[in-house]
Amino acid sequence: MSDISVREATEKDHDEIVSMWWNFQKEGGDEFGYFIKHNEENKSRWAKYAAERIATGQLLVADCGGTLAGYLLYEPLSFPLERMHKTANINDVYVKRQFHRKGAAEALVKKCFTRLKKDGFEIVRLMVTAGNEKAERLYEKVGFRMVSRQLEKKL
Repeated sequence: MSDISVREATEKDHDEIVSMWWNFQKEGGDEFGYFIKHNEENKSRWAKYAAERIATGQLLVADCGGTLAGYLLYEPLSFPLERMHKTANINDVYVKRQFHRKGAAEALVKKCFTRLKKDGFEIVRLMVTAGNEKAERLYEKVGFRMVSRQLEKKL
């Protein structure tokens, strides 16, 4: 969709991004394995985290004619040992339902790639919940490939 542009999020976008994240959690819920309690404390914690990512330039938004269509949040991989490749993680990609299948998610991911390359990153990772086939198709389309599987067991 040609009228979707991707830009760095600003402080003015913060509250709407937090609202989108909250909807993301409610829509996916336990189905996508997040198991995040839907309470004001978690919402407040994530709002602080989002503000930090905005301040570091690691939160992108898809804008469609002045309306935020979605967001992507990424950050450098945090690991105590030196790695062979500078690596980042995409932690969240969310697009409002009315903008699904209009190119917003793909535009966000491609803009993220451009920024990461510019900043010297060599690898980007993300995690997709088993069964989220739409997301898997998108990520494969833009070049991701499976390199590991994460297993989980409830105790």
